[in-house]
Amino acid sequence: MHGGNIYVNRLPHAAIGLDHNRPFMYRTSIGRICANDMITVLEDRGFGFTAGGSSALGKFERIDQARADSLRSREPASVEIEPVELEE
Repeated sequence: MHGGNIYVNRLPHAAIGLDHNRPFMYRTSIGRICANDMITVLEDRGFGFTAGGSSALGKFERIDQARADSLRSREPASVEIEPVELEE
């Protein structure tokens, strides 16, 4: 992100079909993605992508590099997450 900040978002409801390496799309009318914006999982049907399950985004939380690396590797980490308020 701008300024080197890293954020994580925990969905309040599962998007059917969403997993670690599955592509998804989003739309925004203000040029940036915010809490409550919708994401839609993209399903590869072999002839192109179609829309799958959708979910609203949850609150964005700033995390440090160690936590981001842990999430990418799917290993648990004992790193604290600092919630931040983002302008909407």
